[in-house]
Amino acid sequence: MYNQRLTCWGMGSFILVILLTLIFMFLNPYDGAVSVSTKWICVTLLLLPALSGILFWLSKQRILLMISLIWVFPYSFYLGLASIPSLWNLFLVTFLINLYVLVRISKKTNAVNIKKTNLNRY
Repeated sequence: MYNQRLTCWGMGSFILVILLTLIFMFLNPYDGAVSVSTKWICVTLLLLPALSGILFWLSKQRILLMISLIWVFPYSFYLGLASIPSLWNLFLVTFLINLYVLVRISKKTNAVNIKKTNLNRY
């Protein structure tokens, strides 16, 4: 149902979000130690949506991808634009990759449904 390339891009971007979040929490090259409250914010606003995105690729339900994109949007947008150039700009790049994948999956699914309905007419 889904293209292999889209699967690689989608899974890779969610794995990159997980790695960037772990770097932000434990190996932050810019600020050093991160407080416990910041770690909880990172877990709830970055790690959990990334894990739900990985669940999307395992279950192939588009609604999980939409939920994870809506969930991760504010924080990834903030981290991506707060300081330019920075390592954290990759959060915005991963969000844009996932948005692109969602649009491509929607177009592919609609194209398949249109072809099936056209074949059923004849």
